[in-house]
Amino acid sequence: MKLIDDDSWKPLIAPMAVIEGKEPIMQVTLDEEGDWLAFGITDSDDLDCVSLEEALTLDPTLATLPDMRFGQTAWRDAVDAEWYVE
Repeated sequence: MKLIDDDSWKPLIAPMAVIEGKEPIMQVTLDEEGDWLAFGITDSDDLDCVSLEEALTLDPTLATLPDMRFGQTAWRDAVDAEWYVE
């Protein structure tokens, strides 16, 4: 499944630093239940959620995420780098 093909109202769970634009999204997981999770540079337990539509506004490169299966994670080495899937 591609993030851009999922329902735009569906939540993406991420650290507040990512949601507030203080850190870029460097890793995205589509978990076993079909939930989207995003992670920045630092580890944080301070999580919240935004809609996928809002997430795409925060980081338009999410539209370029490869097709992912449940349980897979995509990452990139730099903000301007290509996304890869584990």
